[in-house]
Amino acid sequence: MGVEFLEEGESQVNGISFPKVLHQYGKDGILAQTINFDKIIVNQPLDDRLFDQPSLIASFASPTTSAGSTPAAKPASSPSPSSSAAPGSTSAPLAMPTLPPLPKAN
Repeated sequence: MGVEFLEEGESQVNGISFPKVLHQYGKDGILAQTINFDKIIVNQPLDDRLFDQPSLIASFASPTTSAGSTPAAKPASSPSPSSSAAPGSTSAPLAMPTLPPLPKAN
């Protein structure tokens, strides 16, 4: 016997039936959880900005600002790597790691 769900009560929202309460029983037949639905919203309008492509985080950008130029000097307020930073960490901008090539398949 697998997991079982028992629906209790009924709410109609925009012509669709939903349970008011959902009971989940484990494989052993013991009640695992009960979910009470207080409010059900169907086809709620969403702001189009939720689907915008996220911008890149500046800390992951390349340290060079343009072809051949060097990055700006670090601010004086940056903590040194030997301060309270985690072992092996630095205060330099984060960069994506370079991974070694995969071995060739035989």
